[in-house]
Amino acid sequence: MTMTQMVSVSFIMSYAAIAGLSQGLSSYLMVVIALSSIHRLEVIGIGGQPSENQAN
Repeated sequence: MTMTQMVSVSFIMSYAAIAGLSQGLSSYLMVVIALSSIHRLEVIGIGGQPSENQAN
């Protein structure tokens, strides 16, 4: 790769990272919140009771 190609690739990657962070941060937080709430529901209700029933 020439110097110009490396500079352009690094610029594109940094721009994509900045754009992805600014645009995807809210959606990433939404996914994290949704996954954590789903995990909590599974631990409390869905995942907890069947394991207790299986143990008994």
